[in-house]
Amino acid sequence: MTASPSCQPLLDWLQRLPTNLAGSAIAADTALIEGGLLDSIAILELVSFLEESFALALPLEEFVPENFRTPATIAAMLERVRGAAAAPAADPVPTDPGFVEVRFRRDDARFAKAAPRAAGSTH
Repeated sequence: MTASPSCQPLLDWLQRLPTNLAGSAIAADTALIEGGLLDSIAILELVSFLEESFALALPLEEFVPENFRTPATIAAMLERVRGAAAAPAADPVPTDPGFVEVRFRRDDARFAKAAPRAAGSTH
């Protein structure tokens, strides 16, 4: 199994793991947990690397061993999370016919906070 070009930063990071004592080459199908390359600390460091490198937040439901078995399963998880993040969020459909949704923009002047007055100000 070969890794896609988008997996190369992941493979490079995994190659430098302190648990890779033999300096073995890591391929897309390398067993990471069973091979002793990913322990609990390394998984936390990996998640931090993934979130920073790929500008995403991994949902808690993705924290299962199956997603961290090989670089290929990690890459599949990344693609799944990226796809979910890229999909437009559907607006909730009101179920109550009397429901009215009101949205305000952050820059709406009606809701701007007044600047605090300086001490000794007469206004």
